[in-house]
Formats: sequence, C-alpha cells, structure tokens
Amino acid sequence: MLLATILGFEVFTVFAVRKSEAPVPSLFGNFAEIQKVLVEAAPKEDFSFAVFGDTEGTSTFKLLAQKLRAHPVDFAVHLGDAFDARTYPFFRAQLGSDLALPFPVFFLPGNQDMKAVPLVQFEEVFGPSLFSFIYQDCLFVGLGFAIAENIPGSLQYLEETLNEAGGRYAKTFVFMHLPPKILPGNKFDAPEEFIALFNKYKVDYVFSGHYHGYAHVAKGGTTYIVSGAAGKYLEETPYGQFHHGLIIKVGRDYVSEIIVPIAGRADLENKLQRLAIVELYPWFLQNRELAVIATLIVVLLAMLTVKALSGRKR
Repeated sequence: MLLATILGFEVFTVFAVRKSEAPVPSLFGNFAEIQKVLVEAAPKEDFSFAVFGDTEGTSTFKLLAQKLRAHPVDFAVHLGDAFDARTYPFFRAQLGSDLALPFPVFFLPGNQDMKAVPLVQFEEVFGPSLFSFIYQDCLFVGLGFAIAENIPGSLQYLEETLNEAGGRYAKTFVFMHLPPKILPGNKFDAPEEFIALFNKYKVDYVFSGHYHGYAHVAKGGTTYIVSGAAGKYLEETPYGQFHHGLIIKVGRDYVSEIIVPIAGRADLENKLQRLAIVELYPWFLQNRELAVIATLIVVLLAMLTVKALSGRKR
C-alpha cells in the first residue's frame, strides 16, 4: 500500500505540473479580444459583475468560484494578490480547472503578484495592466498599480481615460489593488491624487483589494468598496472581517451590491496539488539524480512485492 501511494503521488505530481504549464483560459486576462466579448454584447436592461481579491491559491477561492458559476454574472474582476513567487505555478494550474469560469475575468496585479513576476511577464501572460472598456453604456477602468513605480503611469492613464470619456456614460467603475485613503489604516494607502481625480470626473464606484476584509464608504459622491478577503487570512482591524466575494448588479437607475460569503474549508485535493507543485516538484528539480534513484527503487520494490504476492497465490 505504501509503495502504491508513493508511485501514485509521483504520477499526481507530474500531471499537476503539466496543468501549471497549460495556457491561461481564453476568458481570463485583460486582452482586447476578451474585452471584445463584452463590448460587442447586445444591450440589456440590467447586468451583473463579480469582484473579489486577495485569493492566493486557497480552497476558499475555489468555493467562491463554484458559487459564482451559479449566478448570472456577465464578467468578474480579480483585484490582485492571487499568488506569490512560490505559488505562481499552483495558481496557473488552478486556472485551467478549479477556477475556470464561463465568463470574462479581468485580473489586476497586486503587490504580491508583482513580487512574483515582473510587470512585463505579467502583461505577456494576462494582458495590459492598465485597461478600460465600455459595457452596457458604463465605463470600466482597471488600474494595475501595486508598487510605487507604477503609480505615476496609472494616474496619467486614469486622467486621460476619464477626460476622454467626458462623463457621457451612465456609470463609471474603477478597479485598483491598493485602496485610497478613505479609512484609517496602513492598508488604505493609495495616494490622495487618485481621490482628487475621482472627485473631478465624478467616478461612481471604486473597488479595491489589499485589505483582507470588507469596507464600504461613500465620500464626495463616490462609493468606495474594499473586498480583499476571497481566500487569504483576515486582517485584525475594526472593519469587516469575513471571507467573501461581491456581485454588483447594475440597472438603468440603480446599483446594488450582493455580498457572497464563503467559509474556509479543508480541501484535500487542493492541498495535495499545492504540495505537489510548490514543494515536491522544486525538490525533484534540485535533486534529479536522487529522485530518479528513489523512483527506481520504489518501482523495483513494487515489482518484487507483486511478484511475491503472485507466488503466494500459486
């Protein structure tokens, strides 16, 4: 039984790593062809989109993905921090199965994502970190800044996009990983220049992650919603502390918010896949000769065990 378990886990590791090397799903990322799915869609009376952030390879996010499949969601926005340097391959493996969603999913780089992969690599895999599109007469703007050097370009892109829009759309929604300084706390630290632009151009909603919890506040005509608790540990602060995602429903004269609570749970398959990709495979690469010898020994012992069992039956 032990030998069969070892061999089985080695095979499981090989298949898990292959999943991590597969292409990103066609509806995940910020590329123009993904935006086109929405831009060219027929007019609707109302529509919904999902928002969530700070997932980082947990089974909690897997549960949220299952719940979102049951809702009539038109698209989703991941607010960043999906992986770190060690868990990036694991996240890529999850994208092709557990986290695959049947609608476009846009993805902002978070500070942990930027530590794991350079911005150039992020944009090659997931599309431009700064993007905008029009859907159902509403403007959506994604700002992919999560580290200081990306802030000036994001501010410029935001102002140019809002200025060009000229306030002619029914609603304007902005997405960013770092929350602006709307509430006290070191997690709400995006420069106040962003708030000045939101006020100037009358942005309706701003969604952020980074803070591992929930916060909602209206200021200067803009509603700020922080949702960064779709998997990672919860912050010990006075604000909302529960794992969740959001579904935002938009109609001609209203915007409503549905909180989708999710309970953390133990997922054996998720843990095994993470162990295989994050721990075992790197060890195999660093100790190839030892891994090959160990595998051969296990195979040989398995063969001898089978042969011995066969002899007993005779």
